[in-house]
This record gives sequence, structure tokens and C-alpha cells, in this order.
Amino acid sequence: MSVNIGKKDDQLLADTYQVNFNYHQSILSPDYFSIDLNAEDGPLSTQNYRIQIEATPLKDGKIFIHFSYAYAFGLTGRLAMQGCLATIARDKVGFTVAQQANGKNAYIKAYVAWWNAIPCATT
Repeated sequence: MSVNIGKKDDQLLADTYQVNFNYHQSILSPDYFSIDLNAEDGPLSTQNYRIQIEATPLKDGKIFIHFSYAYAFGLTGRLAMQGCLATIARDKVGFTVAQQANGKNAYIKAYVAWWNAIPCATT
């Protein structure tokens, strides 16, 4: 399966990075399915992509989906990520909420967040 990876904003398909994933359906049953996507190479010296998607039905017609992924990166990717997180992404917040001593919730800052790495590095 070919996937094009690009910036967070709209861009031409020709300006994106194409990553070719191997698709493997690990488990398929009426109550559960699991698929694995693997790719050896990606943009900016990233490599060894591993994506797993699992789903199972819940009550009331809802579905529980679990999505996980991992990848490795080389020097180019590491430098791009560090540069992004030290500059334009330094004030971004993530999705994780932590309760403060005063009882209010606060979002965890991006310096520990992986989701800013690729969109920032490709801009």
C-alpha cells in the first residue's frame, strides 16, 4: 500500500514523500481484527515503520479502535525534529492532560510529543 506523507497543510501530491507499506492481515474474526503495515524506508532518513490497527465491536454499535506505530530515524530526521521542537513547535501543546496542584487540567507541552516531528520536519 502506498501512502503519501506531507505537511500538515494542503500541498500538491508531487511535493509529498511516498512510503510503500507491506500490508498483512493478522487476525480477522466477527469480533476482532488486526492488521499490520510495515515499511523499511521513509522521508528524512526515517526507517523501519511499524503500524498496527486493531478493532473490536462494543455495545450500542460503537467500535473500539487501537492504533499504534513506531519508526526509527537517522541523523537527518533527528536534526529536523530537534530543530522543529526547539523553534516553531516549542509552544505547541499535545493531547495529554495532566492535573495541576490547583486541580485544573493542563496540556503536556510538545517537547515530549512525537506527533510534531514529521509535519514540522517536512515544512
